[in-house]
Amino acid sequence: MIPYKNFSYKIIKPFYRTAIQLRRALFKITYSPPKFPPASST
Repeated sequence: MIPYKNFSYKIIKPFYRTAIQLRRALFKITYSPPKFPPASST
């Protein structure tokens, strides 16, 4: 039998990494100066 902790960690790890990448991407999008003309300028 495989230990439950290790099993869940194996499953959760990739999701955790992708979540971190998503957060970093959102942070970049929200806090970096927009390189495209803002759509809500009109």
